Amino acid sequence: MRKQQHEDAKPRAPERVENEKIQLVNRINSQFAKPTRTRRQKGCIREERGRWCLRWRETVRGENDEPTRIPRFKVLADVTAEHRRNKDRTSGKLRIPPEIAKMAQDILEPINLASGPAETAIMTIGTLVNQYFEKIVEPHRKPSTLKCYRDIWRVHLKHRIGQQCVSDLDLAGASLLWEGIVRDNKFWEAPERVSVKKGEAIWNDVKLKLQAPSFSEWWKKTKAVGLSLNGEVLYVGVLKDDAKQEGESRKIQSEIRTALPTTVKQVEFLTQVTLNRRSMSHIRFFVSGVYVYAKNRGLFKGENPAGAALPEGLRGGKPGAVYSMDELNRMLEVLQQERENKTVFLEQIKKEHAELARTKPNDKLEIKALKAKLHRAEGALVEAFKAEAILAMAFGSGLRKGELQGLTWENFRVQKDGSAKVIVAQSVWHGKVITPKTEASIDVVDLGEEFVQYIEQYRAAIGGVDSGFMFGYASDRPIDLDSFYRWTMVPLLNRCSICKRPEAAHGEESTIHRSRETKHEYVRDESMPVWKGYHAYRRGAATHLAKNFGSSEGVKAASKALRHADESVTQNHYVKESKLMTRARAAAKQIEIEKLKREAAGVLTQGLRAVRKHVRPN
Repeated sequence: MRKQQHEDAKPRAPERVENEKIQLVNRINSQFAKPTRTRRQKGCIREERGRWCLRWRETVRGENDEPTRIPRFKVLADVTAEHRRNKDRTSGKLRIPPEIAKMAQDILEPINLASGPAETAIMTIGTLVNQYFEKIVEPHRKPSTLKCYRDIWRVHLKHRIGQQCVSDLDLAGASLLWEGIVRDNKFWEAPERVSVKKGEAIWNDVKLKLQAPSFSEWWKKTKAVGLSLNGEVLYVGVLKDDAKQEGESRKIQSEIRTALPTTVKQVEFLTQVTLNRRSMSHIRFFVSGVYVYAKNRGLFKGENPAGAALPEGLRGGKPGAVYSMDELNRMLEVLQQERENKTVFLEQIKKEHAELARTKPNDKLEIKALKAKLHRAEGALVEAFKAEAILAMAFGSGLRKGELQGLTWENFRVQKDGSAKVIVAQSVWHGKVITPKTEASIDVVDLGEEFVQYIEQYRAAIGGVDSGFMFGYASDRPIDLDSFYRWTMVPLLNRCSICKRPEAAHGEESTIHRSRETKHEYVRDESMPVWKGYHAYRRGAATHLAKNFGSSEGVKAASKALRHADESVTQNHYVKESKLMTRARAAAKQIEIEKLKREAAGVLTQGLRAVRKHVRPN
């Protein structure tokens, strides 16, 4: 007994005392704490100034992350004449229509289902989009898709709906949003690539020649879009005039044509255009994805506002450019000429280097300069081989630009008959190695022996390698085909018809050394094809297969070669043919369908006859 009292009299540890105090305070607080609110909130629906309005209270996170109760308000709809006829006889107040009650329920449902302080009603679309990027797009979409979505949000949507509440955007608001985007995105679209700086210079000269009071108002509505690359067509943007000024504008335009310099043969006046239907569909698809994410997370309940129809009268997209087999052959011929010239130049430099090493072995400075020149000549020759191989691979295999950049020598296998198997396993976007566009794109592509020859010549020029990126700057560094286009294809295609030199070597704006400039004006060689982009080779392969496959299955063969999951994609977006050929193809397909129907009916008839023949009568 004394021992027990002695133990109780011992001083307790400070940690134990502190824990007992905390437990006592928690027990007292739990006894006097307010009960948790579990009642579902219905809100208050009232008619105010001819509109149905909803008022409710909501718990949100305030300063220092403390729950704060705030009032909320939202206009639901206008009060119609039918609503005013439905009154309560006792109180004389309007009865709440079922559709208005349903709208209020949809707004309050996420708040009632929230376990903590509800942020859904005051959450802005900007906050929602940030969550969508962080949890869906960045971890699960390709980098190119992420960039496209970020551009759409930054350019078209952020300043319009970024601060708007998620629940406030409805079908009507989305419809007004589409119209605002179309209205604010107007531009002039020239039918070809133009030089804006040269076009502005010529347009300013024309303005000085035609200084007249009657032109003052008309000039304010014009802007130089640019001068065509061959220097013959001047494109001028003109704001749309009303019917009263149309006749005067025509008169002014005819006088402008007389004031053009002799080098410019004609002037084309362009009207403003807006975003096409495909661009608007991409914007709507992004908004739809954001609100689908919100509904799946319980942040929004109601109809997806992206279901609002796009404005009427949107222009369609331009048909995709296509390279023909003749244009490909012309490019390869010019590249072969360039390669032969660079080969002769390289041999000449080698002879000069050998002669200098024999006659002036002690002149190290000159030998070093000649070695650098020899190294540049060897690199230029390799680039010529590479250019031929890239064009041959692009047309012969129908690969996308990213897939061309991601090709490796390990996935290029030459067969005994001279053809090759190309394994498409990866793609490259802005230097990042990613997966191909779709699952169907991961496949094996056959390359004909004529195209394989260019690849093998390029392989021999770089030392017969068998590993690493096929067209890369190094074995572990993929090529940037946009840079290749600027530095290799543009000087090749935009060369002068007089001196066969690139455009940069002409005039006062020459970017080439003064000693290599030409003294005449640049005139483009019209025998050279115009650059249409890498996808034009893919479309050209599909078009050539559809027209020259040798049977009615040309489109199907093109679809398989391009690795499309749906044959209609190849037919509608890749095969370029005249309307007459399209109608003829449709008629032939209908005839084939009718033939199959008749054959099917005949098979069924023969089956019934065979059964009757073997069945014995009773």
